[in-house]
Amino acid sequence: MARQPALSALSAIVHSESADIAAVLELPARGMRSFGKHTAMYWSELLETGLEDTPARETWRELEKTVVTYFPGRGAVFEEAYLDGEAKGVLRILELRGLAVSDDVRERITSCADIALLDDWLDRAGTVERAEDLFSEGPERPVGPGGGPEGSGAEVGAEAGGKPGVRPVRAESPRHP
Repeated sequence: MARQPALSALSAIVHSESADIAAVLELPARGMRSFGKHTAMYWSELLETGLEDTPARETWRELEKTVVTYFPGRGAVFEEAYLDGEAKGVLRILELRGLAVSDDVRERITSCADIALLDDWLDRAGTVERAEDLFSEGPERPVGPGGGPEGSGAEVGAEAGGKPGVRPVRAESPRHP
């Protein structure tokens, strides 16, 4: 895949009905890690589109998720796209509600690399009175030692001596595309 992404993608599409399709799809999934963000997304979307309504498409969609979860917080292609979409969603909800979003709030939201924390902010964006309230300690959302909501994983990074908000490797993310 790293040298011939077109051949790899087209091969997977041609073999989409093969009994060994899971093994065939593993190769482009691993190869995606060697590409830049836009290149990997292009080939991933082309492959997904080419698989049409075959069972292989669902297998591919699951493999795409694993590309993200191997190294959370490390800027994997699909993780970056997911985080970017979550941050835009939080900001869009706040803006549609007519809440003022300062540059500091915008920066904090768009630079967040914690999927669970962004998910929490997305949920709260529809109910907070001010944009800054996303980050405040509410009675039902105690703040953990890492600065994020308790249970968000932010405290894990802080306790382990790592960066607050950096989560350990996990098998899956909630509401992940």
